[in-house]
Amino acid sequence: MSLAPSVPTELDERFRRAAGAEHLLDVRYDLIDSPIGPLLLARSTRGLCRIEFDPEPERAAEQLARTFGLRVLRTPGGLDSERSQLDEYFRGDRTDF
Repeated sequence: MSLAPSVPTELDERFRRAAGAEHLLDVRYDLIDSPIGPLLLARSTRGLCRIEFDPEPERAAEQLARTFGLRVLRTPGGLDSERSQLDEYFRGDRTDF
């Protein structure tokens, strides 16, 4: 039994969007579906820093925090540009990044 109160979904999404928009994160990450299975994409302040196949988000977040800084957060929709480029790649429309 969990004693921690649940955070409403809308509030959680607003927090994640605001943290990304205000540049308060060392790394943002998200999970995407791809033709080869689920991928974890992560972007630091310097750019894309990880693409991981068959991700375990909790383990990956810990590794990202050890490498890039403690402010790591999953931000659905926060890596739309990277997602779009990978979609182009898998369709055969992109050959480089």
